[in-house]
Amino acid sequence: MASGGDMGIDRITIDPDGQPHIRGLTIKFWDVYRDLTFHGLSGEGVLRKHAGLEPDDIDAVRE
Repeated sequence: MASGGDMGIDRITIDPDGQPHIRGLTIKFWDVYRDLTFHGLSGEGVLRKHAGLEPDDIDAVRE
């Protein structure tokens, strides 16, 4: 996990409608969050499901 407490913030962007996304991709923060917390996917499972994500993106969502 990223250290320093705020390193993941650079990986979360807000679109013009106010929705958080991962690094400006079309992948929504809340979709990744739900996959990790409610659906029980592992970080590796989320990376397989959402093409274009990087391991640091998962750490940013978990922060």
